[in-house]
Amino acid sequence: LIAVFRQSYVDFGSTKKKNYYVSESVGISCGFLLAALHSAGLATLTHTPSPMGFLEKILNRPKNEKAFLLIPVSLYFVVTGALGIFYFWGALLLGIVYLISSIPLLKESSIKNAKLLLRTSVAYLPLLLIIILIDLNYY
Repeated sequence: LIAVFRQSYVDFGSTKKKNYYVSESVGISCGFLLAALHSAGLATLTHTPSPMGFLEKILNRPKNEKAFLLIPVSLYFVVTGALGIFYFWGALLLGIVYLISSIPLLKESSIKNAKLLLRTSVAYLPLLLIIILIDLNYY
């Protein structure tokens, strides 16, 4: 279980420095983390329980850190044998393609690059479903 926290300011003891665009930065970073985990063939899920204040208390976090997201990570499908090696490598390849198609949008925010990522995401899930069906029937 990965617990992600956002840091709204840095506490230097006598002074505090505000961090800007915290939610946006943490959200983008979580997106990259999810893409990397998926590329590694790991099953992930995101959860934002409300309220999440209990996490700060349980994990003894400072006051400038607030819980942002919980990410359970699992090799469940591969480890349990529900899906096999074909799924593992197929999901890894599709994740890499998805990650590569997002790079142009990170470099330059444009309609063209956004459409590229949209086309990739529209193709991604049906292709993953096909990989699952092949894995279930032939491997």
